[in-house]
This record gives sequence, C-alpha cells and structure tokens, in this order.
Amino acid sequence: MQHMSRERVEWVVLILGMVLMSGCSGPTTPNCTDQHGRGSSNPDQMFVSCLPSGSDLQCTATATNEHDLYVYCPVSLLVTKSTAWISSSPSVASFGQSGSAAGYLRVLSSGQVEITSTYGFLQGQPLGFVVAPGVAPQRMLELAVIAEDSTSSVRLSDVQVSVSSTQSAPQTCKTGQAGSCSVWVLPGVVRIQATKQGYAPDSDTVTLSSDNYTP
Repeated sequence: MQHMSRERVEWVVLILGMVLMSGCSGPTTPNCTDQHGRGSSNPDQMFVSCLPSGSDLQCTATATNEHDLYVYCPVSLLVTKSTAWISSSPSVASFGQSGSAAGYLRVLSSGQVEITSTYGFLQGQPLGFVVAPGVAPQRMLELAVIAEDSTSSVRLSDVQVSVSSTQSAPQTCKTGQAGSCSVWVLPGVVRIQATKQGYAPDSDTVTLSSDNYTP
C-alpha cells in the first residue's frame, strides 16, 4: 500500500508541474516606442567608411538607429552588399569590377574621386580621395564655404569662390541660393577668395587637419 501510495503522489506532482509550466507566459515582445510614440526599430542613418587596400579602397556601410535620441530597440545592420556604390569618376576609380567584393573601389588612373552611397532611402556621407595606381589613397576633406553680407549678415548667392591649397590643386565653386558651396581639399593650409559684382573681394586662410573639419 505504501508503495502504491508513493507512486500516486509522484504522478500527481508531475501533472501539477506540467499545468504550472503551461500557464507561464512566453517572452514578451519589446516595445520600441514610449507613451509619446517616440522611437523606432528601423534604421534611419547610414555610416560609411573606406579603408585603403594597396592603392584601392574597400568601403563598408552600416545602417543604424543607435545615434537617435529615443532608442528602445537598437538596430545596427552591415549593408555593404545591399548598398549602391557610385564613383564620381569611373575612369579614375570604379566599383563593380569583375571579381571585386561589394564596396571595393579599384583605382585605374591618377585623379580625384568622390564616393557616394545609397541604401534604400538612406544616403551615406560623401567621401573624397586622391588616388593613383601603386600609391595609397589620400583622404580629402569637404570644405564648406558660406558667403554673407558683412553688414546685414544676409547670405549671398552667385559668389565665385576660389580655393588654393598647399596640397591640392586649385578648386572653384559658386554659392547657391543658400549662400554656400563646397570643394574637396587635402589637409593643410587653405586660402579662400570670394568675389561678387558690387561687393569688395574678401579672403581668408584656414588650416585643415584630418581630425579637424573646419567649414
């Protein structure tokens, strides 16, 4: 009798344990927004980097939302293979060469190239390089120039800007309706000259380094 009773008790305990386990809730789905609807689980920024591979460049792209203010569901995706890579001068350096990995920029001749990238509706920051076969690429800086009326501080369009550098070839641009334009230059001492009909010419000199972006 005692032996039968013990078996019955163990069987009842086993069934009870199964019922308790079946009543437990599974893992909950994380809430990606707060009570104000802020936050998202979708990437909304794209970060691009290009590292030298001999005289060529291997570029990678990451889509993320980790740098947003309200992030409850962080996302970071390596999207190099799904990114559209564009070279401003395919005759100088080109993506998509036969046998090349995604994001691989093969240098064909000497010159300057601007790299742009797109993943869905996201765009990476443009990158500029001076390249040549057999020589490591040199990273350029994008120098943004803003022209304003010195009396009213109103931004001026159609200002002709000339940029000369100790390292780069002379560059020119013309300000648009927002009163700004930009050029690519190598780090070093840069002299900027601005002219517009009806205004006195102006000039300035800045020193740019690879870790000091100065508009």
